[in-house]
Amino acid sequence: MNEKSTSIHDCTRMCLFEDTCFGFLFNKTSGRQGNCQLLSITQVLFQREQDLVTDPVVSQDIAYYPVQKGCLVPNCPVTEEYVFNVDVCFCIKYYPTFLLYADASNVCKQDGGELARIDNLSKQTFATQRLVNTWLVTLDVSIQGFYHNVNGNWYFDDETILNFTYWEY
Repeated sequence: MNEKSTSIHDCTRMCLFEDTCFGFLFNKTSGRQGNCQLLSITQVLFQREQDLVTDPVVSQDIAYYPVQKGCLVPNCPVTEEYVFNVDVCFCIKYYPTFLLYADASNVCKQDGGELARIDNLSKQTFATQRLVNTWLVTLDVSIQGFYHNVNGNWYFDDETILNFTYWEY
């Protein structure tokens, strides 16, 4: 995952919002700022425990922070625009204006979120029910996922392979 200059607090929040993140490495550079590298179950950093000792990238200045995840209601703004489902730990907001993928993604980022990451049937069912029954949507909507022509795979925005495709494309 990406490395960014940030604080431990911000790095923790970034990890909490990434479905596959289980922790992060933090290398303090100055004051409370440092480089943050999120760790994902899809990214292998060390093959053996011994690599932690012999890998030249690892030093005493780098600390590992595991992140315990639960379903965090405060991460979903409490307004009429957002709907939260604690059973699948999923927060969505519907934007009534259809935009191209990149534009829709940017709007979500500006609002502090990301395009919906539909990675299982429970989220698919919840999103579909809200879109159709609550918001009465009959048009196409944008969710995370882009197609790579060369290898024929679909990917989420963080470039992990998208295996759940119970939708039309």
